[in-house]
Amino acid sequence: MVGGLIASFGLFISCYAPNIYYLYFSYGILVGVGTGIAYIPSINVVAHFFDKRRSIALGIACSGVGAGTFVYPPVTHELIEHFHWRGAMIIFSGITLNILVFAMFIRPVPSSGSTPSVPFKHLIRSFGFQVLCVNNLLFLFGLSVLYTHVPALAEDILGEDDPRATWILAALGAANTVGRVAFGIMAHWRRLNGFMLALVSFTATGFAVIAMPYWRSFDGLLTLAIAAGFSCASLGTLTPQLLIDLVGVASLHSAYGFLLIFEGIGQLLGAPVAGWLYDWSNGYEASFVTGGVCLAVAGLLLVLPIIWPSKGPIGSPGSPESSPERVTVSVAEDQTDLIESTFQDASPSPDKTNMVSKF
Repeated sequence: MVGGLIASFGLFISCYAPNIYYLYFSYGILVGVGTGIAYIPSINVVAHFFDKRRSIALGIACSGVGAGTFVYPPVTHELIEHFHWRGAMIIFSGITLNILVFAMFIRPVPSSGSTPSVPFKHLIRSFGFQVLCVNNLLFLFGLSVLYTHVPALAEDILGEDDPRATWILAALGAANTVGRVAFGIMAHWRRLNGFMLALVSFTATGFAVIAMPYWRSFDGLLTLAIAAGFSCASLGTLTPQLLIDLVGVASLHSAYGFLLIFEGIGQLLGAPVAGWLYDWSNGYEASFVTGGVCLAVAGLLLVLPIIWPSKGPIGSPGSPESSPERVTVSVAEDQTDLIESTFQDASPSPDKTNMVSKF
């Protein structure tokens, strides 16, 4: 609810912007912080309340991002035509307030004493998590190039007055919506390695983006936009599940929050660098090739956790990043449903040994 309120406030005061520097704060910082605060709890709640079909649930929950990308481009165009961009900001502010309404229906995540969260120092020492941070930074760099500059590329290829240009981004969003659900279903099939699935889809996104400025027709651009939109959908669906595999569901909120910092850095850099490359080369080829290479490299990096997989979630007994205070759980064979937890510490105290708790 707090995040929705901040984002709505940022959109509302953006309508009074006298210059671009004002929008850096109102739209860039306030709206960005607000949506980030609202997003993490939403994913965390879904991950906690769904276990058996978690990947499918995450895919459905994240599909709203793609649906918004499909709906908002033509809606934004019409709103600006009728109410100017300042009026459109006020309308979007009101729409964003609906986050508060839906947040009231979210059940709080129950605390779990049997599954300890991972300390931050062990989180950042995890090789798999480090790879995922670099992967997300590069992927969001390339994705920022795609989403920010594909409308301008469409106008450059089709002409500024061609109405089909606005539908390229909408088609990308529609494919992204379908892709998020589809990757959720694929990830639910345990025979598919999540990292391998992300590797293939991320790399495919990169190749589609690289080809965009060279297939200079509506049909070609539409085909590549659909391909890129579908394949990049794996980011929102697979990333939470990959984090759970690395750190466990109890630490998802902190791990995802830290990961989003790297995503934000990638998004912050991608579009401006692509704009500078356009000014330097007087064309979109350099921008989209750079973005596509970053996307492809981000995908190929995921081969590292496949070659050197972790032995379990960070902090688990078999994990190399486990804490010195290690928890070993063994379930009794009888029907007493007791858990014997043995705490190993550098200086153990009598009250920490032979503790028995109810399962």
